[in-house]
Amino acid sequence: MRLQVHGERHKVSLETADDGEAASRARDLYELVVANGWTTGRRSFEAKLLNHARSLGKCATVKEIAEAYLRGGSGSIGTREEIVDNLYSLVSSVKGCEHPDYNRDKDAHARWKELVGGTALGSISEEEFQCWRLKAERGEVFSSKTGKPLALATIDKKLRLYRSIFGKKSLPAFKQLALPDDIPGISLPFFDPQPLGFVECVSSEFLMGKAVDLLFPDRLELLKVVLLCLCVGLRRGEVDRLTWRAFNFDERTIKLAPETLRRLKWRSSAGVLPLSQEINDFFKGLMGDHGKDGFVIRTPRGRNVANRKLDTLADRKGSNKYRANSVFEKVMSWLGQQGVNCRNRIHYLRKAFGWDICVQEGIYAASKALRHSNVLTTEHSYMAKKVEVIASYSKVRLPRIEASGGVAIHENGERSHADEGNIVQFELPADAPKRR
Repeated sequence: MRLQVHGERHKVSLETADDGEAASRARDLYELVVANGWTTGRRSFEAKLLNHARSLGKCATVKEIAEAYLRGGSGSIGTREEIVDNLYSLVSSVKGCEHPDYNRDKDAHARWKELVGGTALGSISEEEFQCWRLKAERGEVFSSKTGKPLALATIDKKLRLYRSIFGKKSLPAFKQLALPDDIPGISLPFFDPQPLGFVECVSSEFLMGKAVDLLFPDRLELLKVVLLCLCVGLRRGEVDRLTWRAFNFDERTIKLAPETLRRLKWRSSAGVLPLSQEINDFFKGLMGDHGKDGFVIRTPRGRNVANRKLDTLADRKGSNKYRANSVFEKVMSWLGQQGVNCRNRIHYLRKAFGWDICVQEGIYAASKALRHSNVLTTEHSYMAKKVEVIASYSKVRLPRIEASGGVAIHENGERSHADEGNIVQFELPADAPKRR
């Protein structure tokens, strides 16, 4: 419907196919806009429609929530697709639906997705989520691919991804949907609240030395990846899409922005990163005749100049979304030979970068260097252990209290009782600063 009031004309959906109901809603909208103006009136009308939908039990379905989140949710398209896939998988597991493997039976997978997508979120109770959690704790929730029980860490990841859909930054994407007042499963506790932490396999200095000795000059692309992750703290996707345009060799910086990376994982991922003199000179010498739009990491397949066709690679899932995946696989193999035996070996380099900064400058400096939006992310996944800091005032000598009798022994050997009625006094050393 098109409505013109106060000299403004807008197109508004009445969310009904019934002529009589549409006329009634159009009248309500007109009255609200006349009385309150377009902005307030339209918000009041939309809120009224949502309340009406809830009263009729017309809660948003999983498919509607997924589509709205893909359109306007936070994060990159690849991250949003992973979160949406998790939503379907989680709802299917909670409702007890069998999840067929896409690669084995595409038709069965399509029917399963249609069935789960038509499930209203409000039809899932909090008790169903709690029962699902208890089954997971007993090892009765299984993987659709391997058939093995899901680890508790995987269950926690599913819950975190589910919560992220309804985060503060993504809620505006659902303003046209009738979400339940209390979203089920959003408050389920995690199994392992302990930080994942960073476990150092080999020292950063050892890796740097080995990389320079073994990779230069025959395996130069591998050396570039190691240096960008270990010395600058870039993510694998950022290294994959990094162009020479990002470098400012005069100011010794790398600028991470949509025009230099094509895509960003998060808004907080943008920034200007400082380079050491050695790293700056090294990449300055490598640039040579490469154009500004040339990728820093070159691949044997020749996809070394940024263009729109390559942008579609970032929409894929898994390792296939990386342009330089063949280079990354060689880097992971080489890191394994050097003793880096963790699951994500390239990401280990970024974690080592963050941990080295934390040791030298503190956790807040590490969080800024890693471009995290919240320092809690840095503490949870990138820190090896909690560092206990104890305040020490070496110039102040407190009296020693004997266990029996509460007798205070001063530096000059005098004794006094340290009871409630007798305040122990002592003198500061002569070199202590005096209050003015």
